[in-house]
Amino acid sequence: MHRNEELVRHGFTAFDNGDMAALDQLIADDVVWVVQGTGPISGRFEGKAALFSVWATIPGLLDGPLKQEVVEVFSDDEVAVAVTETTAERRGRHLERARGVIVFVIKDQRVAQGRVIAGDPVADEEFWAG
Repeated sequence: MHRNEELVRHGFTAFDNGDMAALDQLIADDVVWVVQGTGPISGRFEGKAALFSVWATIPGLLDGPLKQEVVEVFSDDEVAVAVTETTAERRGRHLERARGVIVFVIKDQRVAQGRVIAGDPVADEEFWAG
C-alpha cells in the first residue's frame, strides 16, 4: 500500500472516531479544503482551524451519525483520490450509500488540499438544503 493511501485511510479512521489529535497531525496548518455546493458544509475553507470548525458542525446538522465507507483509494507521491459511499439522515431526508470522491494533495506527508465532489450533486444539494 502506498504511503499516501495509508495516510488517507488513517485520516478517515480518525475522522470516524473523532480523533482530532490524529487529524491535527495528518492535516497541514495551511490546508485548503473545498466542498462543492451551497449547503452548510460547502465552501472554501483555508487553514486547519476553519476546516475543523466546519467539521465540528456536522453532528448538529444530522439526525444520526455520518457514515463514510472508503470504497477505494488511488494514490501516487503527490495525490490520493478516495472513492467513498456516504450514508446520513437529515430532516427526514436520506443519503444512502451516496458515491463521491475526495481528491487530496499531499505535501510533506500531510494533507495540503482537499476537494470533495459528490457523485450526484443534485441529490447532495437536496440533502443539505434548508
